[in-house]
Amino acid sequence: MVKTKSKRFYLDSLFGQLHVRETRPNKEEFKPKRPVICFHQSPLSGTQYKVFQNELGRDRLVYCPDTPGFGGSDIPYDEVTISQYADSMLPLLEKLKEETTFDSFDVLGGHTGSVIALEIALNKPDLINKIILPSIAFFSEEERKEIKNKFVNVPAYFSDPKFVSRIYSDTVLNSTTPISEDRKLELFAERLRSGLTAWYAPNAVTSYNSLEALKKTTHKVLIILLEDMLLDNSLRASKFIENCVIKDLRHISHSNAWDVDHEEIIQEIKMFLE
Repeated sequence: MVKTKSKRFYLDSLFGQLHVRETRPNKEEFKPKRPVICFHQSPLSGTQYKVFQNELGRDRLVYCPDTPGFGGSDIPYDEVTISQYADSMLPLLEKLKEETTFDSFDVLGGHTGSVIALEIALNKPDLINKIILPSIAFFSEEERKEIKNKFVNVPAYFSDPKFVSRIYSDTVLNSTTPISEDRKLELFAERLRSGLTAWYAPNAVTSYNSLEALKKTTHKVLIILLEDMLLDNSLRASKFIENCVIKDLRHISHSNAWDVDHEEIIQEIKMFLE
């Protein structure tokens, strides 16, 4: 028997339509638990969390929106800030406030999603209950410059004939993540889907004052340490959060976290939330 049921829907948002995937328990009656909203890394989409979402959604509502310009959400008309990305998610939170029995929600975000979650909590603290941060986008000035040089530019679809083939080789042909071929192709397609404006997200992240956000955060935060390019960044960031719990799961790689090793992560998340 299928344990969850899913649907997709669109909401009017800051940059047009916001695409959202919802998962809920596959039973008519279930004890309501506070919904969880998951914000993805770039240049992927909410599809990043599909397997994780289906498992977490066995006993609660789980929502995975696509950041504007990624997945099925409309593309912003110009460069975007993290504050604008956060504002674009507010129609979803307001919808849930109207349609559920809860006035606040738990949020999860990794990489780009981490600072979107923090920004929402700062600007609309009453809408957020707890925050879960696997891999925090917290950078020194030197790291900011390095990331800007590497990622803040128009993807070379039309200037480098090997650009797409390199991504395909890395994410499909030579991927060591033990997932199905269909799933590898799905994630590859989502990576390409953001097109020529994919650089908007890393530009927003590297322009965001994450240090100020971390210092001002008053919500209870779970930091999940994964084997990831942002492992050291997450450790440094934890020193500036007043009320945080750190769970060391660095035996799990970030590439395996949401498809392969999601059960252990979900167990830690449920302990933190419940």
